[in-house]
Amino acid sequence: MAHEHCAMVIPETWVDVVEGEKMVFGVDCIVKDRWNLKCSVCVKIAHKKHGAKIQCTRGKCSKAFHVSCAIEQEEVDYKVVEETESEVVVIDSTQDLPLSNPSSSDDLSVINSSGHIPSIPESSTRMVKIVRKYLVSVLCSQHNPVGQRNLFLSKGSSRAFCSDLLALPLMSRIRVRVSSGVFEVTLLAVDEQSNSVTVLWGDGVRRELKWGSIVWN
Repeated sequence: MAHEHCAMVIPETWVDVVEGEKMVFGVDCIVKDRWNLKCSVCVKIAHKKHGAKIQCTRGKCSKAFHVSCAIEQEEVDYKVVEETESEVVVIDSTQDLPLSNPSSSDDLSVINSSGHIPSIPESSTRMVKIVRKYLVSVLCSQHNPVGQRNLFLSKGSSRAFCSDLLALPLMSRIRVRVSSGVFEVTLLAVDEQSNSVTVLWGDGVRRELKWGSIVWN
């Protein structure tokens, strides 16, 4: 199921099993500010704005990331700290209920099975469910101590790294690291301004990745 891990991390959403199939619930509960955040990893503006994001958990840091981007980016320290349980209220979706803005209280999420956020009449059928959630730690490159050390060590070799990368002929085969592992892909372009490369996967999909995703050894 697409975005299952994301749904376990985004505070307003969760995963449940309906008739033997996993489904994501609570998408309409996601606060507007979360949609408006811009991913600090994505290269293209459209990608930065798309989808819901999480933020660096250090203090009041405003750096935001898609969950998948936080996992894949080496400079970001992403960890699942623990698996927790949370209460959600599920209402009977067969009732014809008007939509209204949700009022958040004690981290209680309220939706029906169609994913809408209804106002809840006293006569409606309600059921409290316990759902699994992931509590995560996310440290941006500025607050990630390991990333800061690596950045310090790499400053002296950054020019050499750039030169080596630019020296590669286009259509060269390179290895890149993403959340699902290390893969060999085809180099299509190198962008010095954004420190990114455009690569081609075996299934014909093009993707932009930061230089930090390249595996040289």
